[in-house]
This record gives sequence, C-alpha cells and structure tokens, in this order.
Amino acid sequence: MGNVGYTNRIIVSVEEKMCRIAVIPNPRGQPELAEMFKALEASNGGDGNGIALIPEMRVIKGVELSTANIAKIVADRSDPVIFHTRLASVGAVCNHLCQPFKAGDIVLAHNGTFSGWREIALALFVAGERITVPLSDSLTMAHAVR
Repeated sequence: MGNVGYTNRIIVSVEEKMCRIAVIPNPRGQPELAEMFKALEASNGGDGNGIALIPEMRVIKGVELSTANIAKIVADRSDPVIFHTRLASVGAVCNHLCQPFKAGDIVLAHNGTFSGWREIALALFVAGERITVPLSDSLTMAHAVR
C-alpha cells in the first residue's frame, strides 16, 4: 500500500486517483464514520460503495449504496468492517464491479490498477474457470484467488 493513514481505530489506504479503502476494527461508538465514508467517496470514489462485514464474510455493495446507509449498517457493530469506494479505472460502473468481492472464504478489496488482468482472465477461462462478466482487474483477482 502507498499512503496509509491510521489511528488506533481506523486504517485508510489513500493513493492518488485510485479507490479508497478503510478497515474499521470496531465501528461501534464512532460517530465520525459517516463523515469519513463521505469524505473518502468524495476524494476518489463515487462509482459504487461496498462493505464487508467480518467475521460473517457478508458483502453489501452497489452503485446506489450511499455512505450514509453504510454508516447506519455498521454503527452498532463491534466486529471489523472493510469499506471500499470505487473509482472505476478498469471496467464499467455497475453493481457487479463494486467492491469488496467475496471469493470463496476470502474478501478482497483492491486499490490500484492491475496491468496483467486480461492475460490472467484468459488463462482462467482456458483452464475452465467460470468467469463472470463484465470484468475488471479487481474482479479478475477475485476469480484467481478462489
């Protein structure tokens, strides 16, 4: 990860012109989460938001999922949460490509651009992997780690 900011409660990855990711170990009682999610979306996101609820490995995501709704969902949780706001550098702006992705028993949230994704997607397809479309570099990674 490039620039990482953190407190004892929140870890945030901040790269220029890339998605934003935050890991919140214990969201309960943190009133600033709504503002933080909104600021992350405004700084380099807005093409869809998502969260992974840990330990149940539940993913909630979508182009229309607001940061205010995400803050409400996580407000009373004491278990970790991963927040992702997407800046669509590869692939369409659609619910299918919002992150995080669930790949088997792994949750993946990616920040950046993965340049070799087309070759890996083709190799996975040739090997018989069921590839869901539309594709992006991040979704290809999720297919690869399954």
